[in-house]
Amino acid sequence: MGLIEQEALDGECPMKVPSRLVLGLALLFAPVSSYAISIPLPTTEATLNLDLQLQPQFVLNEAGTPDGRDPSYDLFLRRARIALGGNVGQNFSYFFQLDSPNFGKFSNFAGRLLVQDAWFGILTNLRVFSAGLYLDLPSSEQSELVVEATGYLNGNGTGSPNNGAGFAAAAGYRFGFIAPYVAYDFFESFGCSGAGATASELAACEANVDSANSRNLKAGLNLFFNKNLNHVNIEFGINHGFSAYGPSSITAPAAGYVPASLDPLSPGGPRRPFTNSLTNSNFKSLVVQWTMYL
Repeated sequence: MGLIEQEALDGECPMKVPSRLVLGLALLFAPVSSYAISIPLPTTEATLNLDLQLQPQFVLNEAGTPDGRDPSYDLFLRRARIALGGNVGQNFSYFFQLDSPNFGKFSNFAGRLLVQDAWFGILTNLRVFSAGLYLDLPSSEQSELVVEATGYLNGNGTGSPNNGAGFAAAAGYRFGFIAPYVAYDFFESFGCSGAGATASELAACEANVDSANSRNLKAGLNLFFNKNLNHVNIEFGINHGFSAYGPSSITAPAAGYVPASLDPLSPGGPRRPFTNSLTNSNFKSLVVQWTMYL
């Protein structure tokens, strides 16, 4: 996993270049390190390390209840990971990681243990170009200014609303164990191209052409109690369009409902289910996340 996490959890599209730089920025603020429990083996030619990670998360989403009138609250285990890794001789290393993501989210306590970092995939009709800038400007051993920006062009297959352009930028300042930051994500779909698309693909794209557009502003604070081995992240977000938080993150497959977050078209009419269209208002969110390695 790189500094910018590529995850499709929380409703994010896995084929879209990730724009969640916040957690990556948090890692940049602390020296890169790893922590594991070394398990003795009967040979000196091999090593075995055990790594345990827990990440409880609290999320508050504006207009996130089924009727769309009140904020929703959720407390769950964002990550619960067990990793095994090490070396055999001088030429072979191995790593195996299990995860139970989003345990308890939307009151879903069903076990979902999966292999997080052993995968195989085939991508077809996919074209992505990205370029980034990263600046680390230390002013002392205890403080530094970090700026990161990524721009990308996304060709996400024939008849996809995720064909478009976007950028993500973040800036933060670390002083000791305190690191405030601000970040902004932008994505704009190019629309639907009929070249090579079937009639059904084109119709589906046109019906959802603005569903991938996003304009998301975030401001937060990272508290590094033990570098990146034990830290708390507090983030306030203003979510407009597609987003990992706010009503956009509450979907029927995951939560069992879509919040009626939109006002009636006419006074006295029914409230409307949320959609990612930028013609709708923006919605606020608050995330408190504690990451710890045991």
